[in-house]
Amino acid sequence: DDSKATIKPFAEPGAVHVDRPYLLKDLIDHPDLFRAYPLLEYTEVRFQPDMGDNSLGWYDEGTGDIGITKYSSDPLSKAEFSTLMHEVQHQIQGREGCARGGNPESMKWDQFSPEWKEEITQTRDIARFWHARGDMAQRDYFMEEAAQYVKEAQLEAYRRLLGEVEARDTQWRLNF
Repeated sequence: DDSKATIKPFAEPGAVHVDRPYLLKDLIDHPDLFRAYPLLEYTEVRFQPDMGDNSLGWYDEGTGDIGITKYSSDPLSKAEFSTLMHEVQHQIQGREGCARGGNPESMKWDQFSPEWKEEITQTRDIARFWHARGDMAQRDYFMEEAAQYVKEAQLEAYRRLLGEVEARDTQWRLNF
């Protein structure tokens, strides 16, 4: 039950240090989690400044590390805590062999909804029409529109991944 999880008082004065690793056990108080998964206490968490990619956090399956984008001057804001618990859920999914999360950029055509596939295909067809007529400005306009549709389709497919749905449910249960 993640609703009992809390943010620990920060031991160091001032803001967290970007790119310095912190142990999960030093950031959160969650006895049930650490009882069920004792090794999670030693997960390294790194804070990183906003890189402009809209990423709030990530879990590295290779190292087991978690990264959190630092948006506030608080040692660990409620929003960052929520993101941290989302990423912890991804780590548990990996350990348990459950459905995993992902990122929008990794979503491929076969994961797009039929509606997005149709919209993208039609827009690309319009771009080809203008290309055949030599109107490169119109072609470029519709190719840019198709590229935007691909990004929106990727985001939708990402949000539908079972691992992402489960991780967002974890955030919801934090009971803010």
